[in-house]
Amino acid sequence: MSPVVSIRLSEASRRGGGFLTDNGMDEGQWRFCFNREFKASMRGRSPTFGDNGSSPVDRTVMLPALTAPLKTERVAVTIEQLPLALHGTTVAQLSDFHFDGYSLSPSLLETAIAQCNRLAPDLVVLTGDFITRNPSDIDALTAYLQHLRSRLGVYAVLGNHDSPSARVRRRVQQALAAVEVIPLWNDIAYPWGDRLPLVGLADISSPDCQPELLLAQLPTSTPRLVLAHNPDTMDKLRSSRADLVLSGH
Repeated sequence: MSPVVSIRLSEASRRGGGFLTDNGMDEGQWRFCFNREFKASMRGRSPTFGDNGSSPVDRTVMLPALTAPLKTERVAVTIEQLPLALHGTTVAQLSDFHFDGYSLSPSLLETAIAQCNRLAPDLVVLTGDFITRNPSDIDALTAYLQHLRSRLGVYAVLGNHDSPSARVRRRVQQALAAVEVIPLWNDIAYPWGDRLPLVGLADISSPDCQPELLLAQLPTSTPRLVLAHNPDTMDKLRSSRADLVLSGH
């Protein structure tokens, strides 16, 4: 599971066509830093978590999990043409739960959700890989995800493990929607109205992943937040405006 990421938005100071973060990184560096740094932090770590069987996941033994110690990353991001009313907006991101009874303990998941809720974010986004192989594991996970809180709701995109077939994808989407987590699959949502559209892409492993066609529906003058499970989706976004891209994988 990825760290809890808290993102604070403000209007951009442009440099070379990209946005800047408060630590001086440009957009290419920022878009990939979470995934890269988290993978680096995982190397050589394999803490073991125990489960007494009381959780919705019916397992008595948790195998060693490649999970770094949970922490909250706070990042300030500047976005060009962001309306003044949205300055200071906070978005919380969680990703790659792989809630299969082995990879993530219920206690760590509960801690992550509690940390996320303490941020009191304006929006929560989940960037995929809710399950590993068994589609029915989504039901155990949503029993926890239903406790996520934010002012404007919880939105999600699916990862490659959530969408190996149309049947599995629908199963995961329906379970998320049942607990008011809004799944996006090549969809545009408007939690902030038309001031900052939220674009949720299909996973790059699917032929449905055609971000150019989706983003072309928005005026080029409108900033947008893009959710894409796999950061390699950036290769498909280079000809489109994508002010902030959040990924997992």
